[in-house]
Amino acid sequence: MIDGEKSLIFSVYHHCVEFLVLVLVLVLVLVLVLVLVLVLVLVLVLIWHFVFLIFLDSV
Repeated sequence: MIDGEKSLIFSVYHHCVEFLVLVLVLVLVLVLVLVLVLVLVLVLVLIWHFVFLIFLDSV
């Protein structure tokens, strides 16, 4: 193999690794955002439920 071919293959490999790392980071960020949204929705539903129960009890 010529040195140029080696460096070309290495650069392509390097770009693939960078792309994979970028995709992994994006997927992790998306999963974190989804988890945060789910937790927020659950907390809001629980708060609404308790407020509704207290409101019903007071009436």
